[in-house]
Amino acid sequence: MQTGAVMGQQAGINPEYFVRDRILVYLKKNKDYGNSFVNSLNKHGIIAYKVRAEDKIQRIVSLLGRKAEVSDESMKDTVLDLFNYTAMVNSWEMKDGSLKGLIGRMEHLIEDGGIYFMDYLMEHHLIDEGEAGIAVEKAIMGILHEELHRTM
Repeated sequence: MQTGAVMGQQAGINPEYFVRDRILVYLKKNKDYGNSFVNSLNKHGIIAYKVRAEDKIQRIVSLLGRKAEVSDESMKDTVLDLFNYTAMVNSWEMKDGSLKGLIGRMEHLIEDGGIYFMDYLMEHHLIDEGEAGIAVEKAIMGILHEELHRTM
């Protein structure tokens, strides 16, 4: 994680903590789900990501301006799930399913405060440039910013 350490020092953020936290969640969920996301990608291609990502983005739209009724599925949880899915599909596209490859994709997506994460969502037409897209982008970037600035 040398690049993350340097990036974090330059940007005043703590990417190592963020990536470590996301990897721990990935490992736990992957154990519970039995690698179902990668299996879905292998079976259905990128559409498997798009369907899951669209569900997450729709939830973000639905939660804009209100609190989630299910306490363990907050806006923050939804954004972080979307981030993990994006890192996993990005790793899958790069044909590097190793843990090191996933860490590298996560580090890349959070460079410049998450700009590559947003670019990926827009590139796959998951967020548009209209008012709703701007509101979703602000919500995602706000949560990502908070998480990147958290300390252990």
